[in-house]
Amino acid sequence: MPSSPLPGIPGPPARTALARALTLLIACAAVGCAGDGADAGAGPYPAPTPPTPVGGTVPAVSGRAPEEIVSAADAPRFELRLRRVTTLQDDDGRAGLASPLVIERAARGEYLVVPQQRQHAVLVFDSAGRYLRDVGRKGGGPTEFAGVTAIRPARGDSVAIMDRGNGRLALLGPDLQPARVANLPVQGGWFGVLEDGRVLVMTGFGSRRLAATKRLWLLDPSMEPLRSFVEVPPTRPGVPDATHRRRMAVSPAGLIALAHNTEYAVEIWDLSGRHLRTLRRAPAWFNAAPERRSGRAGTAPPPLLETPRIDRDGMLWTVSHVADPAWEDALVPAPDRAGAGETLRPRPGRSADYQDSIVEVIDPASGRLLAALRLDARVEFISNEGHVASYREDEAGQPYIDVWQLEPTATSPPSP
Repeated sequence: MPSSPLPGIPGPPARTALARALTLLIACAAVGCAGDGADAGAGPYPAPTPPTPVGGTVPAVSGRAPEEIVSAADAPRFELRLRRVTTLQDDDGRAGLASPLVIERAARGEYLVVPQQRQHAVLVFDSAGRYLRDVGRKGGGPTEFAGVTAIRPARGDSVAIMDRGNGRLALLGPDLQPARVANLPVQGGWFGVLEDGRVLVMTGFGSRRLAATKRLWLLDPSMEPLRSFVEVPPTRPGVPDATHRRRMAVSPAGLIALAHNTEYAVEIWDLSGRHLRTLRRAPAWFNAAPERRSGRAGTAPPPLLETPRIDRDGMLWTVSHVADPAWEDALVPAPDRAGAGETLRPRPGRSADYQDSIVEVIDPASGRLLAALRLDARVEFISNEGHVASYREDEAGQPYIDVWQLEPTATSPPSP
């Protein structure tokens, strides 16, 4: 498996039913649709409570500073509904399925899973949820991994894998077999592959050949740096590391979203390094009060903004983890980290009892909230095509990953 440049991905494919429905949803949000009065309680889960208006648009300063769009916090006119797709299973234990660090859906419908405790293993499941095989093994060889942190679509039906432990990207062909590798000049965690073959890497964890004082690095197809931008903030005493934590999404066309982990803020950038705007929301369910930031055992889990996605229409999909209404019932005694006694922690494999997830679709140009859904599950993954996945274990400790399709309710044409 020789080292060589990673190819780009082709132009946008034929639009999916989800993309067409979202386009219709966006048009309806602008002009109104027949059926706007749909029952807010419809669907398998309740929609989020509409938050209180908190502001408007802050104009750019001298045409240079990025806009700050504070959502008017209008309630979404449309809901997202869930349709079950499949469940990934490990009935005989061959896969070693456990709490996932990475989940990705391949173009042909297979699912790639990296367990938290086996970050060198890439498990492959078919579209029906059956375990097929592992890709690669532990090590530094051309068909081996040392620490996978992200998987993203690449050219055609291929996928690219960030092997942070070995400091490189690995490409799997359409058959999901190792094809080639490309060494990276910076050490990164999240990344995206662009239509023309360039790669955007989010770093801040150190560097091999370069001083990583910037968070984002744009690389050409041969993995040589083109430019870097977004300053890595200095570590300050008393400021939690989570304050600086970001989650990145990049569209094939090059629109970049950086989600702040501990507040509902998403920075929008372009590939030239321009900060276009920051989208902020202050919904009642994302209470960012300092006393909720400790994460101490026995306290409610604080709200967190997780990795977003940007779909083919340029719409931003966000995922927030919030406390389940009955989160206290999910706690069980466990040894504390100091080994000096017991504390309370969530039951392993029962994250849905401890946290819910709220998925929102936002127009990044205007900040308008288009659709939203609260799920009684902790979403571990969301795809560009609206697939979401969550992990659970049954009472016997058997692991499962449930996969669902999010579908907008807008189905009628816009009113004239």
